Amino acid sequence: MRVFILLCVCVAILTVAAYGSPAAGLPGTLEIGLLLVAIDVRPDHLRISEGLRISNPGPPQTREIIVTLPRGATYVTFHRGLNSARGTPDGFVAPQRFPTGVTEIAYSYALAVGRETVLSRTFPLPARRVEIVVRGSGVQATVRDGVVVPPAEVGGERLQRWEVRDLPAAAPLVMSLRGLPTRRTWIPIAAAVGLAAVLSAVLLASLRQARRQ
Repeated sequence: MRVFILLCVCVAILTVAAYGSPAAGLPGTLEIGLLLVAIDVRPDHLRISEGLRISNPGPPQTREIIVTLPRGATYVTFHRGLNSARGTPDGFVAPQRFPTGVTEIAYSYALAVGRETVLSRTFPLPARRVEIVVRGSGVQATVRDGVVVPPAEVGGERLQRWEVRDLPAAAPLVMSLRGLPTRRTWIPIAAAVGLAAVLSAVLLASLRQARRQ
């Protein structure tokens, strides 16, 4: 089985928004310590998994996480956290408990595309480090303000990889993809869910490795 890990923010506007009052009236300071976005380029669609490592240096608190997915996103699957997520017209929303320390969440979805696409995202929380990995033979990818880093070695493949540091809250993160394959239309749901599970496992392994560093 081919294992894919890819990171990209260009196909959706994923918004992790915090609402509610922190415990004991103390100011809550949540931030994304590490954001991983994995994109597998397939004929006529993208398969995307995203993992967020959110840090809370203050007292425990419960916030509502709001994720806005790109129009047409489907086969949304939750892999880590987000146990009470419910769908919305634009994506999904979920109450999330944030103990003091680090909380990891991960989910995935699929998106139909043509020969090229531009993906843009904004985050109301600052992200210290963003990693973007793209798998796709012959695909031309660029990340605005992204620094090219050594490719990821996964399953015998060398995958394109970028890094963005200290992304301010609400600042757009944009990625362009060109030369996307168009050979067949859409995918069976079983294939989408199966790939989502594989990508989620790889993403979570990367999150744990980053936590140890």
